[in-house]
Amino acid sequence: TERGILIRRQGIGTFVASRLPLLEAGLEVLESLNEMAQNRGLTTQVSHLTVVERQPTEDEAHHLGLVETPVPVMVVDRVISIEDRPVADLRDVVPVTYLSAKDLKADFQGSVLDILLQRGNPLLGISRTELTAIEATAAHARRLNLKPGTPLLKFIAQLYTYDEQIVDYSTSVFVPGYLRFHVIRQVRT
Repeated sequence: TERGILIRRQGIGTFVASRLPLLEAGLEVLESLNEMAQNRGLTTQVSHLTVVERQPTEDEAHHLGLVETPVPVMVVDRVISIEDRPVADLRDVVPVTYLSAKDLKADFQGSVLDILLQRGNPLLGISRTELTAIEATAAHARRLNLKPGTPLLKFIAQLYTYDEQIVDYSTSVFVPGYLRFHVIRQVRT
């Protein structure tokens, strides 16, 4: 068990305050977890990495806009740790026309977004992201060293090119207490 100060957040739950520095970011700009950590001088590690090329599931094909013209996809699953503490469980599903397993080098640091940005082709435009709170499943609990039922923040996103093609369908699960996201909103006039 972990010791420390308990923090209670409405709608999120109660958890032990982290000894890790808190990463805080606005959701207005899409930025990888690796980039966020690097900007604060923190190190990230990748574990539980699997990379598979296969046909998309029906749900994946729907979210990628591949229902009419299915193509194989690359699925990248991994856990990202910051300073040796698991903070995110990530899955990216990318059509192999944009990125394939051979494009991931041996020193892959966990960010599909960073690879796509470095390549510069296709030119990325926006990410449509749905945010929800969930309870940790047994699989998430095992991978993130948590108890089942622990509150988690879940992002489901579609990454679009400037010409509105879906390049990536991702599911990201974050452990509260290590990451804080905010949105800056304008007052309606």
